[in-house]
Amino acid sequence: MKINQSDRVAFIGRNRSGKTTLMHIISNILRPTKGNIWIKGKVVPIFGLGVGFNNILSGKENLILNATSLGAPYSWVKNNIQAIQEFSEIDDSSLNMPLKFYSNGMKARLALSIAISIRSEILILDEVLDGVDVFFKRKTLDKIIENALKYNTTLLVVSHDEDVLKILCTSVVYLKNGMIMERGGLDLIDKYKNELN
Repeated sequence: MKINQSDRVAFIGRNRSGKTTLMHIISNILRPTKGNIWIKGKVVPIFGLGVGFNNILSGKENLILNATSLGAPYSWVKNNIQAIQEFSEIDDSSLNMPLKFYSNGMKARLALSIAISIRSEILILDEVLDGVDVFFKRKTLDKIIENALKYNTTLLVVSHDEDVLKILCTSVVYLKNGMIMERGGLDLIDKYKNELN
């Protein structure tokens, strides 16, 4: 299977069909047991919102730590703290507060704001939009699309939310038992809806 630059691909299938495993392989977290994979470009994977966050550190300190761990240069992070903060809708006093006082929604907003602010050739989103309210979700989806079009970013999206897939993606890969069963347009989501639920 070949995915080209600027493709926006949804990966669907039941739980344990291999979607997240494939994303881990693409992210170089896991190695394939057989076959080969070739990646051209910087991959920014987002598997769990707030992974790597430290509850003792402030929101601002976590922002810096998380962004640099995703590959953003420190100088870029320092210059973009305000823009990331504004997108997250977290005020100054909260940003300087330890993360342990954040609600789950605030943590999710901060994590998403960091991840979508970092320019990447390949952005992987694996079930990461569930922790935010519907308004912030829509704002985030719009920003992801805007960035993808602006920078020719390849999007690889795993989600059980068909609305998210239909907004972000233009093609679909259907997985079953670790195998690619079919690849096609967004109509595959409706075709396999009954099996996926």
